[in-house]
Order: sequence, then C-alpha cells, then structure tokens
Amino acid sequence: ATAVFSMATDDDVSDFDRVRRSKVVIAARDAGAQAGATAAVGLLAGHALLEYGAPKMGINWYSNIKNWRLKLMVGTMGVFASGYFAGEKALYNQLRAEGKLRQRGAK
Repeated sequence: ATAVFSMATDDDVSDFDRVRRSKVVIAARDAGAQAGATAAVGLLAGHALLEYGAPKMGINWYSNIKNWRLKLMVGTMGVFASGYFAGEKALYNQLRAEGKLRQRGAK
C-alpha cells in the first residue's frame, strides 16, 4: 500500500482502508453527521420562524424574498458547512489526543 500521509512514519496510517476504519476517523465522521443533522433542523426551524412567524410581528424582509431556490441553496450550504467544520474540529481533537497518548508512550 502507498502512504496516504507523506509525513507518516507509522504502519497504521500507510493503508487507506485501515485509516478510514480507525476510531479517529469514525469519531470525526459521526461528529460531522450529527452537526449536519442539527444544522438542518435548526435551519428549518429558523426558516419557518422567519417565513411565517416574523411577518405577524411586522418583520417582512425574509418573507419578501420570493426566490425559493436562493433560500434552499443558502440553507443547504449552511448544513454542509456546519457538518464539515464540526467533522474537521472533531478530527483535529481526536488526532491531537492520539498524538498526546503516543507521545506519553514514547517517553
């Protein structure tokens, strides 16, 4: 197998399939999926509030936007961005924790 990470010196990161199944990558993927689902629910609730609730209080700027494709595109981008950044943050934290464990073991 070829090395996935150029800086890799360990055997367990030289095989892509093993990396993909590692607890670090699985935890990051799960965190990203959870954040994406949470963002989808939040954006849907925000859309409903701005589209139907806010005009009853005289706030009309959102309901005056008649381009539903624009609203859908912005909402979808928000869901993907939230999932991506949560996954990256979880991956960073997992790798950092793993590095600290390995560093302690090397001493």
